[in-house]
Amino acid sequence: MELMKSIGAIWLILSFTALATFGFLAMDENMAHRICLASTLAGAFCPENNAFAVAFFHTTAFKSFSLALIFALLLAGYAIFSMLAPKIFSPETNLSFVFNSTETKLSPLAKSLREWLALRENSR
Repeated sequence: MELMKSIGAIWLILSFTALATFGFLAMDENMAHRICLASTLAGAFCPENNAFAVAFFHTTAFKSFSLALIFALLLAGYAIFSMLAPKIFSPETNLSFVFNSTETKLSPLAKSLREWLALRENSR
């Protein structure tokens, strides 16, 4: 059951990401300018008299798809961080693999030297 939930969540995220990323490809060149995806999104007809105006109009529609993708990625990142933050930052979490990684690589001579220097540090 847990595997089904994670597969379903991954499929849903990938579907929305694919729609937001490749949705601009639905703007076909052969479509009539009155029913293209950009005109539907903007609620206006495509400008037909100027190539620059047509390019700007469709680029603006692509920008809105890109902003939707960025927002979705930020939202997914926040959701993942909020799920993992209690596990990472809880006091009972053992983070010795992060903080004591140099301690395990020291030789016994280096450890004893460090202990001796620690005793001498506050002897004044």
